[in-house]
Amino acid sequence: MKRRAKIVDIALAVTVVAVLVPPAPAHAARGYMIKNVSTGACLGVTKDISPRKMGYFLHAYNCDPFSKAFRWTRTARSQLASVGSGGKQCVSAPRRTPERSVVLVRRCGSDLERQRFTFPTVRRRLGGDWLQIKWKGRLKDTCLLAGYRNEVFGVTCEPSGTNQNWVLVS
Repeated sequence: MKRRAKIVDIALAVTVVAVLVPPAPAHAARGYMIKNVSTGACLGVTKDISPRKMGYFLHAYNCDPFSKAFRWTRTARSQLASVGSGGKQCVSAPRRTPERSVVLVRRCGSDLERQRFTFPTVRRRLGGDWLQIKWKGRLKDTCLLAGYRNEVFGVTCEPSGTNQNWVLVS
């Protein structure tokens, strides 16, 4: 009888905690924006309209907190998945072109080795920690950089370069 009472007490306690604790923040479901410290622009996906037709690549735009196009989540495999495309498009490896080295966006898992990232903290700030977005694997010393005309490139990591530092905004 005592054991049955303990089980009932535990079940009652779990129910009370579940009712009183607020649900997870809404931004967890809708993702977060990735904002560049230097330019103030947020990562987004754009389509290549040039004759090369490389598909989709990263670009930095003025942040729109209400647009899914600027929202990202991190998958269980450490990928950056776009919320705006239903989570089916992930940041992939940079591709060198004659003019520049653009960061491609591909179907998640299509090139899993080049779609994995780490987020090392560069500086702790009150408005949000400054992070670098680094590739894992063969590209491990390559980071995202917000460049000229808000294009996003994959370059060698330099913690002191603020154009390589990003803040996650909910």
